[in-house]
Amino acid sequence: MGDSKGLRVIWPPNGLKPPNHAHDIVFVHNQRSIFDWKAKDGAILPVKIGTELETSRIFGFDYDLEDARITSDGFFENDIIFGPGYDLCSKLNVVKNTDKGQIPITFVGHSVGGVIIKHALWISKQRPQLGAILKQTSHVIFVDTPHSDLTWSLWKTISAGPQRESRGCWQLWSTAVDSAQDKFRKLACYFNISSAYLVLRGPEVRILIHPKFGCQLTVIVRSFRHLLMEIP
Repeated sequence: MGDSKGLRVIWPPNGLKPPNHAHDIVFVHNQRSIFDWKAKDGAILPVKIGTELETSRIFGFDYDLEDARITSDGFFENDIIFGPGYDLCSKLNVVKNTDKGQIPITFVGHSVGGVIIKHALWISKQRPQLGAILKQTSHVIFVDTPHSDLTWSLWKTISAGPQRESRGCWQLWSTAVDSAQDKFRKLACYFNISSAYLVLRGPEVRILIHPKFGCQLTVIVRSFRHLLMEIP
């Protein structure tokens, strides 16, 4: 799997499709590696989910919080393209083109990872050649995702960079948050949506993946700030 940025298969470990492949789950983390999604017992959450849901293929999307870029959309006036969202959509589309039939997708976004998912789905709607991603999305799960008004105080809990450098990054991500929410309102009718704010919940949080599969994603967390993570 390597350690490069971008989309990669977390489970099965050989990177191939599981037997009787019926479902794809894509995890998009906050600012750390996908492998920092750890349960309280030390298990890597995406891997644990993969072992429990034998017909599911588990992806992780890695990106650099500080390297995100916004560009003008050359096809649609007054619109923007958020770099990480475009990368997720285009790279997942390449993989999905090798699937036989329509394999449903569940996205799980932690914090600003959810913002990337919103932009990816919007790009899929706007670009016919990438339209398979939106068409095959059955459920989107947001975990502590800022849906509007990304304040400086909240950003400081998300970003680990120096304050001076982080202010410009905050402004960029704040623009991405506001733009994503406006777009996502137009997409909400296409799939099921779950949004959880774990500060309001107990230590064990159950988030429904999709009724069709009759299963739940169980997340064990130590604290709100270090959601799914155990920082040394």
